[in-house]
Parts: sequence; C-alpha cells; structure tokens
Amino acid sequence: MTLALLPIMVVCAKIIRQLMRLILITLAHPRVCGAVRLGSIVTQKKLWPVSGIYQLNSDLHGNIIVHTNMAHGRNVSENLQAKRVARTYLVAFAAGISKVFWYNLRSYENDDKDMESHFGLLHKDLSPKPAYNAFKTLIDNLPNGSTRPVVTYDKTNDLYTATWKRPDGKAVTAYWTSMRLTTVRLPRNLANAKAVDFLGNTVKTNGRELNVANSVVFITEK
Repeated sequence: MTLALLPIMVVCAKIIRQLMRLILITLAHPRVCGAVRLGSIVTQKKLWPVSGIYQLNSDLHGNIIVHTNMAHGRNVSENLQAKRVARTYLVAFAAGISKVFWYNLRSYENDDKDMESHFGLLHKDLSPKPAYNAFKTLIDNLPNGSTRPVVTYDKTNDLYTATWKRPDGKAVTAYWTSMRLTTVRLPRNLANAKAVDFLGNTVKTNGRELNVANSVVFITEK
C-alpha cells in the first residue's frame, strides 16, 4: 500500500462502517427504513429477520438487500436453499426491483467447510441442485413478459400471497409461509386448478383447500 492510496482507503473504510451501521439499524428497526421482510423466525422471544429488502426513506436511491442466517446458524441445507429461491425473487420484484442476480450459478465445492463454496444453483460437476429446479419452476410460472407480482401478508396465518399474470393472460397465485403449516381457502377460480410446488411437482388440492408451508406453491387458473 502506498501513501497516495491511504486517504482513499480511509474514506472507503468510513463508507463501509456507515453502511454496516445502517444495515444493523435497519435489522433492529426495520420501520426506520421501510423494511419488507421475506420472513422472520422467533427464537428465545426475539424476532430475527431471515431476509429482507430495505428501502431507504431518504434522499438516497435504491434498496439494500440483506440476508442473514442468524436463526439457522452458518449453513443451510440444499433443500432450504431451494425453498428460498422463489421467495427471494417474488418479494424482490414486488418491491420494485427490476433485476436480481443469484450468486452464483456453479458451486466451487473446493472446501466443505467454506459456505461460499456451496452458493451455486449447480454442483461443481454442473449437475443440478434442488435450487436449480426451483429456479426453473419459478421461470415456468413467472416467464418474461409477466406482470410484476403483488405480494400481501396475512400476519394472523403467517401467509404470504403473490399474484401476477403471465404473457398468455392466465393469472398465477403463489402461497407460502415463513415457517408454519397453514391451510388456505382458495378462491373459486382456483378450485381444482393446476398446482405445483417449488420444485415443479404436482400438488393435489382438496377442492378449495390447500396446505401451505415455508415453500412456495404455484397455482395457475384454468
């Protein structure tokens, strides 16, 4: 490092500290920055945000996307990673974000103890992980040209509902919860409609009732 670079490094360090402070404030007080959470987990009477999109109520532009596994520990299973794919994209698009880039496509898998070696949608040998199939299922149900999803949250039942229209005009509804299992009473237009889970497997509906958990279920009107 040269002395000429030192002032720049000091400024960068200050910016990073300010950004981290903003993130910590936002995590503790999400209403300050208008947080939109993907889900939360209660542990020891504390509410830990699992992931969220924080919109700045200031003259700053853009959003900060924060993800934390504090409630789960440092690692998550491949199945849990797959469950979060559709949830992440649906909530991000509903919040007005135009592009979301998943990091990364292919896992390095150089070190079993290194989290970053396992972030990919594909294994090192390019075989698909469950997250890849979840990504494909999301694209099948939310293809390019679809309307922007609208997401609502029913706090009583911990139920998230996303709705949009595909380019062919058919309406799609997606349901999921943060953690719990709940039963959804489907509207008449979705009774006995085609339903698939986050991996694209067919889900049977009991007339107008659908069991929903912490993974997305897609339902397309007839």
